[in-house]
Amino acid sequence: MHTEVKLCAEGPRVIEVNGRLGGWINDLSTRAAGLNLVELAGRVALGERARVDPVAPDRVYFKCNNLPPLRPCRFEGVDGVDQVRRIPGLTGYRPLVRPGAVLDGSAVDTYELDVITGDAADHRDMLGIIDAVSESLTFVCTIDGRQARFRGPELAAL
Repeated sequence: MHTEVKLCAEGPRVIEVNGRLGGWINDLSTRAAGLNLVELAGRVALGERARVDPVAPDRVYFKCNNLPPLRPCRFEGVDGVDQVRRIPGLTGYRPLVRPGAVLDGSAVDTYELDVITGDAADHRDMLGIIDAVSESLTFVCTIDGRQARFRGPELAAL
C-alpha cells in the first residue's frame, strides 16, 4: 500500500492511498526497515512465497519534496543546497529540475523540484529538519518576465 501525506498548516492531510509502489517508497522502505520492496515484488513475481517479518524502526524516516509554482515559469535554479546538505538528520538532497527548464504551472501533473530524505529521533525533530531545509533553500524562477526568489512554502502560494 502506498500512502502519501501532505504536511499543512492545519495539520497532516492524507492525499493519496493506493496499491502501487511509487514516490521513492522503495528507498524509504530500505532505509527504515532494510526491506527492498522491488526485490520482494520480483521474488513474488517469480513464484516465491513472500515472508516479511514485522519491523519497528526506532527512528522516523522521511521523504518530502518542494513542489513547483502553479504558474508558468522558467526555473533558474536553487540556492542553499550546500547549506542544506549540512543539516543534521538530512541524509539526502537531490534536485530533480535542471536550471532553464520551463514549468507549465499545471495543477494536473504532479512533479517535484527535489527529493529531501532524512531520519530523526521523533516527529517533532523531523518537522524541525524539514523547517531548516525550507529556511535554507531559495528557488529562483522567472515569472512574467521578472526573476523572483522564493522559499519552498512560498512556491505553492504563487
